[in-house]
Amino acid sequence: VNFVTEEYARDFDPSRRWTFIIDPIDGTDNFSQGAHAWCISLGLLDERMQPRAGMVYAPRLDLFLFADIDGRLEINGNQAPDFPPVEDMNALSGLVVSSRIHNFLDLRTFPGKLRSLGSAALHLTFPACYPGLIGAIQDTLTYAWDIAGAHAILQAQGYRISYLDGSPLDYTRMQLSHWRVQKILMAARPGAWELLSSCLRSTSDPCQDIRLPLK
Repeated sequence: VNFVTEEYARDFDPSRRWTFIIDPIDGTDNFSQGAHAWCISLGLLDERMQPRAGMVYAPRLDLFLFADIDGRLEINGNQAPDFPPVEDMNALSGLVVSSRIHNFLDLRTFPGKLRSLGSAALHLTFPACYPGLIGAIQDTLTYAWDIAGAHAILQAQGYRISYLDGSPLDYTRMQLSHWRVQKILMAARPGAWELLSSCLRSTSDPCQDIRLPLK
């Protein structure tokens, strides 16, 4: 079994059957400041580097999402709600985004409301929890341990998650680039992907590094 985590480097053996990808605290800045939007994230990949199971646990939000290996998604021990497909977008449509997405995308034509929590795993899974949220977008300053648990959860619910250009998430390529995601990624409820794609415009090279000022 492989174990992949941000905090501790281990040798990775691609021949092993299972890979656990773990983030013990996703949303570290929130956690350090006493804000509630942080979580523990765990994803399980098979020998083909495909997500098979995952969990996201936000103790301060009393929220536990678990996608079993059989594809069943539970939220706080109950079957996850089955929200209807998205048919249109309006002023009440919610989109959860990473805090630096404005460096990459022009969102001015999105008619609804933007939310940012400070945790990639929570960003991606919230559309499976709350009916007003139709999708989530995450920038390239993101790593496999931020998204693997959420990927399995969304997949279990039948939601689409891939790169914004439509290409699938490739954990083998992430492993070769120190587990960093390759491009902007988006998760969407059924029916929302095409609607969201039609109103998103790139403002910069999505693979560039955003240099933050030294503190």
